[in-house]
Amino acid sequence: MLNKLDHFFPFERFDSFFSIIYMTIDVKDGWFDYSCAGHPSPVLIRSDGTMDLLDQRGPIIGFGAEKPFGQTSIQLQAGDRVVLYTDGLLESRNAAGDYFGKPGLYDVLKNHRNEPILAMVDAVYAKIKDFRQQAAPDDDISLLAVEYNGSKQLNYTI
Repeated sequence: MLNKLDHFFPFERFDSFFSIIYMTIDVKDGWFDYSCAGHPSPVLIRSDGTMDLLDQRGPIIGFGAEKPFGQTSIQLQAGDRVVLYTDGLLESRNAAGDYFGKPGLYDVLKNHRNEPILAMVDAVYAKIKDFRQQAAPDDDISLLAVEYNGSKQLNYTI
């Protein structure tokens, strides 16, 4: 899919580019397939609490990838979570100009990984709001968390 998007949306034609994560989850057997074009790497939180950065990445769509985009398949187990987010979340700054960054996000996810998925997402937003205090965001802040429960169903929150 990402190879087709990159082909049909060249920067020269549209004077624009974009980042994207394309993913599918087969709820029947738990296979998660993803590919990433210039978007921050998703985080996989395993049911045992371990966290992995999903680093199958390619350049942003529109600049013409030199080689085809790759795709990675991962077998999910009941309770595994996948967390996707925009760069605006990582680039949130406080009044002193400090960035929230990856360490800030990973710390919140780690500290709230055993809570219900909605509580984990709410904790991330609360931490960013507290970090920024009165500073307005410079970019959009989006977060999507998906939990595979192993019974042909997904729990998710945006």
